[in-house]
Amino acid sequence: MKFVFENLEKSFGTYITASKILYKGKSKYQNILLFENEKYGKVLRLDKAFQTSEYDEYMYHEPLVQPAMCSHPNPKNVLIIGGGDGGALEEALKHNCVEKITMVELDEDVVKVAKEHLTEINKNSFEDERVRLVFGDGIKFIRECNEKFDVIILDLTDPYSISTYLYTDKFYGEIKSRLNEGGVLSAHAEMPFVLDEIHVRIVKTLRTVFRHVGVFYNFVSVYGTMMGFVNCSDAINPKEISENEIDERLRERGVGDLKIYDGKMHKAYFTIPVIMRKKFDDENVDIITEKSVISAYDELNEINIEEEIKKSFNELK
Repeated sequence: MKFVFENLEKSFGTYITASKILYKGKSKYQNILLFENEKYGKVLRLDKAFQTSEYDEYMYHEPLVQPAMCSHPNPKNVLIIGGGDGGALEEALKHNCVEKITMVELDEDVVKVAKEHLTEINKNSFEDERVRLVFGDGIKFIRECNEKFDVIILDLTDPYSISTYLYTDKFYGEIKSRLNEGGVLSAHAEMPFVLDEIHVRIVKTLRTVFRHVGVFYNFVSVYGTMMGFVNCSDAINPKEISENEIDERLRERGVGDLKIYDGKMHKAYFTIPVIMRKKFDDENVDIITEKSVISAYDELNEINIEEEIKKSFNELK
């Protein structure tokens, strides 16, 4: 039996067994691994991080997409940056008011793998006539784009190395400039109880850019921990939208097949635990700028966890 490991932090991590390898290759940008697991079905891993699985993709994609889409009164034009597996795209397309979705993905090979193997997750959403698929750098797209959007969804890689810029105050400002008046930004904000400093820095950075920053959490099984999410806007405070209004928008837009999200969950989401409220108010934690270095992920990427485990077992014999 093959074991696939991921370090969540220097001192601990998770593993998933692989009963069958479906795809293994290296694109221009990253290592791609797709394998089968008895519990999770097909599991996608990029470089050293689990991305999604057939079993629990809704635990990530629903909170990433649905609160932002439902907070906006009429999202017609949507931008997704990242999300090559197509899960976020499929969630956004559930809203019949959507007229166009532009999806910008850096790695064409990930989309190819998703189209062939992950149709249970993306439901062939890449073929929807409302979708415009662009392969390229999301930063370049934002800077060169003349279009504005009602909802922007950032489904990005973790903040390490050159990806750190995607979490800076400058980039968030560039994203804000691409939102229509009353527009909403949705993004993941890392693991709040594992890499808590990074999570807090992301939230504090967004608070310098947007008037309203709604923070909430959802457990994602394949990650083995809670994931943080944010909805940001200058005009819309997601906490103020009623349970009935959310349910009405879901009905009017024909959104079905949801496993987590509805009006009750929307109201529950934006209640932040005491410990996090205190951390957000900590003046000693800096925002993320172009000069910032986020060492936690760089340190994780330097660890060869398979070799560390082998050495450990040998030492215990």
